[in-house]
Amino acid sequence: MMALRLPVALTLWSFWAATDAYRIAGSQVDGFKNAEKPADLQSDTGTDEGLPGPDLEELMDLLDSPKKLARLDAAQEIGKMGKKGAAAIPQLIDRLDDTEGKNVRIAAAEALGKMGGLAAASVGPMFNVLGQDITSPEDRYLKAASVALGKIGKEEPNAVIKVVRERLGYHGWISKWLAVTACGRMGEPAATMARKLREMSYDDDERVREAAKQALELIDKDMS
Repeated sequence: MMALRLPVALTLWSFWAATDAYRIAGSQVDGFKNAEKPADLQSDTGTDEGLPGPDLEELMDLLDSPKKLARLDAAQEIGKMGKKGAAAIPQLIDRLDDTEGKNVRIAAAEALGKMGGLAAASVGPMFNVLGQDITSPEDRYLKAASVALGKIGKEEPNAVIKVVRERLGYHGWISKWLAVTACGRMGEPAATMARKLREMSYDDDERVREAAKQALELIDKDMS
């Protein structure tokens, strides 16, 4: 009887041993599969930073591109640099008069505003490009220019106020609206314009009157 049981036991032991060996071998294969690949075989996904974006010099070249979209992208990217992009101010001033794309003009005005007082030379040109395509105070260029003038004026108030005084004497509502709105955006630095702004609150054009009243409120709020 013992002789019969022994082969059976040996057979079962052989089966279990083979199963364990297969399991161990499988885990080793999985381990090899999960092992870290050499650096030169890894994909470029994950935390890799990739190629750097264009630098200021390249963006300045793009500002003069014949492609409208390239000029727009360049103006927007330079704006993100803030004062670090100051070398592009002369070109951004030129782009204020971009005849092919209003979005380029808007992006240029926004970028100049982010330069603060360094862009004082752009104050006059921002007014000079006001055209007949502007029909409402909601015009996007008009709004962008007023914000930019306010930022510049906070750092270089005299540069803005000098031009504002001249523009308040113009007949068209657009220049006067931008002038009084710029004062409001400047806040306290435009306090010396309070008397003139009160005068403009009686202007013949309702849009100018409302803008002057709002400017006075903003200046007063900034001073309190």
